[in-house]
Amino acid sequence: MSRALVLYFSGTNNTKYIAEMFKKCFENRNIQTDVYDILKYNEDNNIKYDYLVAGSPIYIELYPKIFIDNIKGKIDKSTKIKSIFFATQAAKSLTPSFNEVCNYFKNTEVEITQTDFFRMPNNFYNFLFTKTPISQYETLRNNATEKVELIVDKFLSGDRNIMKVSNIRYYLTKITYILCSKFYIPAVARKVSINKEKCVKCRICEKNCPTNSLKIDNKPPISKGCTMCQKCMNNCPENAFIYKDREIDIYEPIESN
Repeated sequence: MSRALVLYFSGTNNTKYIAEMFKKCFENRNIQTDVYDILKYNEDNNIKYDYLVAGSPIYIELYPKIFIDNIKGKIDKSTKIKSIFFATQAAKSLTPSFNEVCNYFKNTEVEITQTDFFRMPNNFYNFLFTKTPISQYETLRNNATEKVELIVDKFLSGDRNIMKVSNIRYYLTKITYILCSKFYIPAVARKVSINKEKCVKCRICEKNCPTNSLKIDNKPPISKGCTMCQKCMNNCPENAFIYKDREIDIYEPIESN
């Protein structure tokens, strides 16, 4: 029996939702499939995978550095494997996100044959943009289900569909990403605080921080290195996080509506 590996990075569970859909789709085609949060995945040399699916949300039009670093650190270029890379995003149009992985794995044994993105509800509305109405969730779910089925069918039949933008746009976006990561994200993070009356010091938020940038006893609690993935906020059982003196409006995962 063929075997597939699905790796994902997810802050608010949008990407995890799509990863689980890929698992279901492969298993419906009698392909044994393992799904892992890429931060928790450790390669087992005793397991040989025929297929790889990897995905992450888009931050500032690119895959976040934490996802790219883990892909480079955990997927050996010499491992012969056919691959799908996907992204989740609120934007309607293609971003430069796939350029970096396609360039990195070019002329290696990791053969990327499908790249595509999935529109998801905006989960950054506490800080920027507007909240996606719950009424749109069903349409987004249905579109995602259809797209996963289509991608997997094309993938298994040997079709190629590589979605990339020009390298010029990619490099310009990379500069924007670096600048935003250095200045904008830290500026936003500094305005996040914790309601001491609601916080019970369970430290679930600290344990869920992928960059170890959160210490609830510090002021401000979020330090350098934060990616604003929002794992801390969305895992807080007391909804104790505040942004600009306003309680965080917790994101409702797409699968829950």
